[in-house]
Amino acid sequence: MVKCNVCGGVYEQKLADGTMYFHACPPLSEAEIRTQLQQKTLQLTPAQQKLLDDAAKLDADPNAPKVDRSRVDQAISSLTIERPNKRDENVAGVGAPGQPAVQKSPGTGVTKI
Repeated sequence: MVKCNVCGGVYEQKLADGTMYFHACPPLSEAEIRTQLQQKTLQLTPAQQKLLDDAAKLDADPNAPKVDRSRVDQAISSLTIERPNKRDENVAGVGAPGQPAVQKSPGTGVTKI
């Protein structure tokens, strides 16, 4: 088994039926997005920032219709943000003759466990 150094995912590189597994890190979770927003370590696109700003304005508006979950919470849960330096073991293209195929993105590698 190996552990992805980027996302912490643990997996077998070869499955029980003998097929190879090619890991790709998932996008940031809602909790990770919230943490990074609180720590001010996440750079949003202008469109994503506008979405959050507009949601915050509606949440602050006493005349806005009431909702069960804040609009900011709804906006955060709708975001899809890829991990910085994500690992993607899928093939990006063929390698040079006699060389292995090129991986899309090695990230920071894996640790054998």
